[in-house]
Amino acid sequence: MAHKICFINQKGGVGKTTTTMQTAAYLTTKKGKKVLMIDMDPQGNLTTCVGVDTEGENTVSELLLNEAKFEDTIKTTPYGDIIPSDSALGYREMEISGKVGRELLLFQALKDKLGAYDYVLIDCPPAINTFTYNVFMVADSVVVVSEVGLFSARGCGKMIDTVRQAVGVYDRDIHIAGILFTKNNHTKLAREIREQVELVSNEYGVKVFETLIGTFPAPVGESQALCKSLFDYAPKHKVTAQYAAAIEEIIEAVAEEE
Repeated sequence: MAHKICFINQKGGVGKTTTTMQTAAYLTTKKGKKVLMIDMDPQGNLTTCVGVDTEGENTVSELLLNEAKFEDTIKTTPYGDIIPSDSALGYREMEISGKVGRELLLFQALKDKLGAYDYVLIDCPPAINTFTYNVFMVADSVVVVSEVGLFSARGCGKMIDTVRQAVGVYDRDIHIAGILFTKNNHTKLAREIREQVELVSNEYGVKVFETLIGTFPAPVGESQALCKSLFDYAPKHKVTAQYAAAIEEIIEAVAEEE
């Protein structure tokens, strides 16, 4: 059975897509796992990062609206398969939101289709909307990705509340695997913010991963521009080692809950 993990934060620019891609690359190239990525963000950044061109192709929009079969939306990349996304997902949000059972569209489209995969990694939009709730109906585990910023504690608390509300409303057993910090600049303020988030997360019974991802250096953007993972582009860089350690923590946290 596939481990279905989503990466969320209602704030953009925190490294959510980067983390999804690096996790897929690590699982595929370092662990030999069969991975499916699903891009649920209308910006389509994950799709772009893995080198998929959606021009004239079926995307997650067609999948949700039952205009294309699961098999017809899959694209193969060096880091696993992907169901891509593009701006059409945003344009068609009202149409998708008007469907009966709109929160179940992704679940129905993926039903009985994931047997070939070890992991399904879902990149969520930076918002709480119909697409996010579709993800909650599929995911088993949630990783909250948060930069070390001034509003991190409040934002992480809200994300945990949102996930737990979805669990209550839809009777879903979703495990919050933990909070992953990115863009840590190792200042005194950053340490204080992390401590605040840990206090909040402890109240919720949610762990904060020990590994901190540092402020994104040049190789992160360079590798994405070349549609390569950090493990291929900068295997000896410090941030690559940080991601490897963080992903191992995620794997362990997900396995413990299974």
